[in-house]
Amino acid sequence: MTERKVLKIIIAGEGGQGVQTIGELLAEAAFHSGKQALYIPNFGVEQRGGVSVAYVQIAEEAIGAPKFAKADLLTVLSKRSADRTKGYLRPGTVYLYEESALAAPVVADRAVGIQGYETVAPEGFAKMVGDEAGEAPPPADAPV
Repeated sequence: MTERKVLKIIIAGEGGQGVQTIGELLAEAAFHSGKQALYIPNFGVEQRGGVSVAYVQIAEEAIGAPKFAKADLLTVLSKRSADRTKGYLRPGTVYLYEESALAAPVVADRAVGIQGYETVAPEGFAKMVGDEAGEAPPPADAPV
């Protein structure tokens, strides 16, 4: 009997960092690529400032259960979200973390630190709204 391979992904951060958007987009992209995908959001009542976690599973065949104990990929963007999701680490988990806020966990032999805001956010934002988004706004009394 062959084992079904399900890619188990957790994205965790603070409310307002786009965690749920990333999780939903990842699941939708997998689904539109012909894969089975499952996305479960988890967040507090705060719109910003609370820990936000997105659970995503992607597989070639049907996904058996919505919950899982260990992640294949764990992405964390804040200390609080790292603390909340550390139980999902196992040897072999790919751990992607915001290195300006966190240190690599001891159990993660496959840890990759990124400087999220400095390297990802400005370029991504500029691509979404255009290069002029990074420029200072015109004075309030400027003619329209």
